[in-house]
Amino acid sequence: MTPESFEILVVRELRKAGFDVGTVRTHRRSELPEPERGFVLELVIPLRCAGATQRALVICLIKLGFVAPDVIASAKARLADASADVVLIFATAEFAPETVTAAYESGVTLLQVVDAGARST
Repeated sequence: MTPESFEILVVRELRKAGFDVGTVRTHRRSELPEPERGFVLELVIPLRCAGATQRALVICLIKLGFVAPDVIASAKARLADASADVVLIFATAEFAPETVTAAYESGVTLLQVVDAGARST
């Protein structure tokens, strides 16, 4: 999955969930060092639903292994810099149990994406 295809997937899924999606802005994009062989794409997206608009910091993460809880703290710390109100994390990796707990306690939404092209048969 490329950063561009991940962005398309995120926007499509947010629309399917009932959000009016505003103009998508790339906040940060970086490659992960070995052995992760992945990337982090951060998008800022205005989302409108039920008459209210919030700016979401959407983190798209492709990596090997589990998503560690420090990702939650790092994302929350970047909210102000991104001028965002909420955090959504889409990841192809599984979320560690501690990450799920940290996300719940912090009000961060986690969504796991299956990248079928990355799986071996």
